[in-house]
Amino acid sequence: MKKQVLLFSLMLLFSMAAGAQNVEVEINGIFYRLVSSSGQAQIISNPNKYSGKIDIPESVEYEDETYSVSSIGSAAFSDCSALYSVVIPNSVKMIGTNAFSGCYSLTSVTFPNSVTTISDRAFYGCTGLTSINIPNSVRQIHPSSFSGCDNLITIKVENDNTVYDSRDNCNAIIKTQTNTLISGCKNTIIPHSVTAIGEEAFLSCNSLTSITIPNSVTSIGKRAFYGCKNLTSITIPSSVISLGEYLFYNCENLTTIVVENNNIVYDSRDDCNAIINTQTNTLILGCKNSKIPNTVTTIGDGAFFGISSLTSIVFPYNVNQIGRSAFAGCRLENVVARNLNVYFYHSWKDHPHDTYGNNAFSYATINHAVLYIPIGTWSEAIYGGGYWYNFINIREMAMAQDEISYKSAYTLMNQNNFTYAVYDAVNDKVVMVSSRYRIDESNPNHCWQVVENDGRKFLYNIGAKKYANVAEDGTIKLQETPVSVSMNNQANGIQMGDDQQGQWNFVVNNNVSIDESITAVENPMTEQNFTQQYFSLDGKRISEPKKGVNILRFSNGKVKKVVVK
Repeated sequence: MKKQVLLFSLMLLFSMAAGAQNVEVEINGIFYRLVSSSGQAQIISNPNKYSGKIDIPESVEYEDETYSVSSIGSAAFSDCSALYSVVIPNSVKMIGTNAFSGCYSLTSVTFPNSVTTISDRAFYGCTGLTSINIPNSVRQIHPSSFSGCDNLITIKVENDNTVYDSRDNCNAIIKTQTNTLISGCKNTIIPHSVTAIGEEAFLSCNSLTSITIPNSVTSIGKRAFYGCKNLTSITIPSSVISLGEYLFYNCENLTTIVVENNNIVYDSRDDCNAIINTQTNTLILGCKNSKIPNTVTTIGDGAFFGISSLTSIVFPYNVNQIGRSAFAGCRLENVVARNLNVYFYHSWKDHPHDTYGNNAFSYATINHAVLYIPIGTWSEAIYGGGYWYNFINIREMAMAQDEISYKSAYTLMNQNNFTYAVYDAVNDKVVMVSSRYRIDESNPNHCWQVVENDGRKFLYNIGAKKYANVAEDGTIKLQETPVSVSMNNQANGIQMGDDQQGQWNFVVNNNVSIDESITAVENPMTEQNFTQQYFSLDGKRISEPKKGVNILRFSNGKVKKVVVK
C-alpha cells in the first residue's frame, strides 16, 4: 500500500513539473505559449482577435526569465479580419499551419532571414497581399502556403536561397533541385526549364484567367488548379505524361480543354473539351462544355468533381463504368443514359447527403435531374441490376444506338401534307401543333408551336411561353416580343428564318413514323392528364397503391415513388 501511495505521489509531482514548463500568457497584447525548459516562446491565438499593425518582439520576459520568440503557432492569427500589417522578428524560425489564414485585410508581411519553415495554408485566403519575398533562410514551403491570395501579383525568392528560386522573374516559387513549380499566382509565367507543376500549385487562385504550360512540363500534380474559378481555357502540351486528380475542381468557368495532338498518353478526341486516357479510353478530366465521345468506355474517378456549372451530360452507348465522385458536387439538370448496363458507385441509402463523397452522382442530381432512358427500358432501369432506379425523375425517350435523338425531340417537323407537327419523343409519336401541347414541364424549350396572326407567322415556345428569335450566330433565343418568321420546305424538314435574316433548320427524325391518327391533344398541362399505373417494389402491377413504398408510372414516361402510410 505504501509503495502505491509513493508511486502516485511521484506521478503527481512529475505531472506538476511538466505542466509548469508550458505557460500561456498575454504580454503587451500578444498571447504566448512559454516553454521554460527550452526558453522558447510561441505566439498563439488571441480570444478577441488581433487587429491593426502587430510588431512581434524578438523576446519577452516573464517571471524574471527571458524567452526567445521562435515560432508563430497554428492558427495564431487565423481569421483576424482587422489585421493589416505584421512585422516578424529575426528570432522566428517557423510559421505554423493556418497561422494567418483568412486575414483578408493583411496587406503587408515582412519575413526575416531567420524563417526556415512556412507551413500548410499559412497565408491561405490573404486576399489583400500583393507581394511576397522569400528570404534565403527558408528551407521548407508547403505548396498551399499562399493559396487563395487573389491579389498576389509578385512572388520572389531571394537569389542566394539554395532550395527555392524564382528564375526568369516568373512570379512563382520553384524547387530548384527538381525544377518543380510549387506555388504560383495570377502573374506567373512558367519558365521553359520547369518540368513539373506541383500539387496545389495554383490552389484557389481565383484571379488566374489563363496560363501557358511549356512543352518542358511532364507532370501536373493533383489539385494544381483546384478552385481557379475564373480560369477559362487550358492546353495540355504533348510533353505531359502524368496528370493528378481533381485538377479542375470548382473551375466553373472553364470551357475549353485541349490536349496537343502528338501527346502519347492523353487526347481530346472529337473536340470533346475533356482529357481522355488514350490507351484505356477513360475520360479522366472534364469541364462544363465537355461532350463524351462515343469511343469512351469509362468516366474516371472525380472526372467532373465540383464542376457546379455543368448542367447536362449524355452518356454514349459504349460507356459501361462511371467512377467514384465522377459528378460529385454537380447539380445536373439532365442526364441521358443510352445504355443502362453501366456500373457506378452509390451509397445514397446509407449516406443520402454525401454530396462530395464517393457517390458517382451528387444527392442533388439524384433528386432533381431528369434521367432520360431508351424507350422500352423503364423496367430495366427500375428493377435491373444497376442503380439508375435511385433517380427520382425518369423519362423514356426515343434514341438510336448511333445517334442521340434527344436533341431533336419535341422538334418542329414537316409532314407529307406540309403541315407542322411536334415530335413527342416520350411516347414515340408525332402530334399536330394545332393544339397547345406541352410534353415536358422540366424541359419546356423543346416544345414549339407555329402561331399565325395578320398573315405573319411566329414560332412560339409553349413551355416557356416566349417567342423565338435568331441570334447572329444562328442559335435560337427566347424573348417576350413576337418575331416574324418565314418557312421554306426542304427535302428533309423545314428551313426557317426571321426578320433579321437569321435562319435555322428543323430536321425530320427519320427514326420515327408519323402517326396520322393523331390530330390534336387537348392541352395536357399536368400529370393528372396522363394515364397512371402503380407497381410494387418487386415490379408487380397493382390496381391501387398499398401501404409502404409504391412506384407510380405516368404514360409520359415519368416515374415517381409514392409512400402510403
